[in-house]
Amino acid sequence: NSNILSIKLNDEFKFEELVFLKNKLVEFQGSDPVMLKVDDDGDIAKVLTASMFWVNASNDLVSCLNKTFKERISIDIKSMDTRVTEDTK
Repeated sequence: NSNILSIKLNDEFKFEELVFLKNKLVEFQGSDPVMLKVDDDGDIAKVLTASMFWVNASNDLVSCLNKTFKERISIDIKSMDTRVTEDTK
């Protein structure tokens, strides 16, 4: 089961906060890609992180990030599994 973890930064982050976020991603290292979403003058820019920052998208990681950043981030985990169906006639 593959997932993608999306983290929307709802606020401007200080350098130290970004370093903390990076360290938490490394701490929960895994095979689930991480997408950062940031406001770019009213548009949402999506940035796929390098694989070294991919995580095991777990409840522990989500709880840790929500506890630290509260409403300043929004986290979404989506399954990347696709089911292929074949039309057999």
